[in-house]
Amino acid sequence: MAGAIAASVLMVVLVPLVKGRSHGQSEWTGVKGPGRISLELAVVARGTDGGLRRLDPGADVASDEVLLLRYHATESGTALLYQQRDQQAPELLGHFTLEAGTHDLEGPDGLTGVSLESDEGRLSLALIAFAPGERASEQDALAALEADGSLDARPGTVVRFDVRVQSGQTLAP
Repeated sequence: MAGAIAASVLMVVLVPLVKGRSHGQSEWTGVKGPGRISLELAVVARGTDGGLRRLDPGADVASDEVLLLRYHATESGTALLYQQRDQQAPELLGHFTLEAGTHDLEGPDGLTGVSLESDEGRLSLALIAFAPGERASEQDALAALEADGSLDARPGTVVRFDVRVQSGQTLAP
């Protein structure tokens, strides 16, 4: 019996030494990778008279209105804002710093607004957020847009808001 115990102890000690470290794997440091930001987006339309009206996704808006964005993020990070018209490639509108909590989307010049002046038809706004430590390039944002909804290994959290732009004056609430 003592021989079996001694052999077991020897196996526990010698097998890891003989196997050595596995190649291509680094030692775990106990630190997890970057988390994902949970993100929500709310949009209001500001008319030419300065009045504001809250929008639901898919709402009709007039081409003389400006869209103002407010977000809620679970943590700070960075974000890229894109707009996409029917059957066109996404167009980058800007890079933004996000703070945890609920805030208006602001750039270096203050509150960010999306003018609808030259638009008509379906318009999609997409805010792609990246947590600290995640890659946050335009290529990463576009990859996140293409994967929209799929939570594979790609970085970024995508939130969309779609509206239908109609030519003419501000719509009644």
